Amino acid sequence: MIGTSAVVKADPDGYTIGIHGGAIVNAIEWEIVNNRKPLFTRDELTRIGNLVQNTAMVVVPYNSPWKTIADLVSDCKKRPNFFSFASGGLYGGSHLPGVVFMKSAGIKVRHVPYKGGGEVLPAVVGGHVDFATQWGITSIPLMKGGKIRILAVQSETRLKAIPDIPTLKELGISNAEWTEWIGVCAPKGSPSLF
Repeated sequence: MIGTSAVVKADPDGYTIGIHGGAIVNAIEWEIVNNRKPLFTRDELTRIGNLVQNTAMVVVPYNSPWKTIADLVSDCKKRPNFFSFASGGLYGGSHLPGVVFMKSAGIKVRHVPYKGGGEVLPAVVGGHVDFATQWGITSIPLMKGGKIRILAVQSETRLKAIPDIPTLKELGISNAEWTEWIGVCAPKGSPSLF
């Protein structure tokens, strides 16, 4: 937020650009939906382009009894607020995809917020939590190494890197797609760079 705030406040002369991500937009939108004034809005930035686009995925410990999303959903419905879901903190990039999934699936679980995203996958691998929503860049190697299981991806279509893993939509859970992005931005009114 601090860096993006500096970009918003900079002169729109084409000399100031910043890296902006979905997690910052999440924080802005969270303030707006809770009737609070955010530090800035998306309208105060000019998006230049994307650097990274990543899809959320539902992950469980490798030794989890859940082999499918149906297993997870069924158990969570039988025992509301019993199972645990980990995130890197409230309203961030690993929390909101999980909330969207759980709402779409009609389940309620205990939220375990960690201090940051780096603590989530170790908690899943260690079996300290029952599941999380995480990203391919870190989850796919752990899946291939037999440390976690990816039950589904939160995208419109299957991912080329893991074509055997279904989408939530294929599994009957609609409106749970979540893609995070990181891009380049400039102050509103900056001259066109291209």
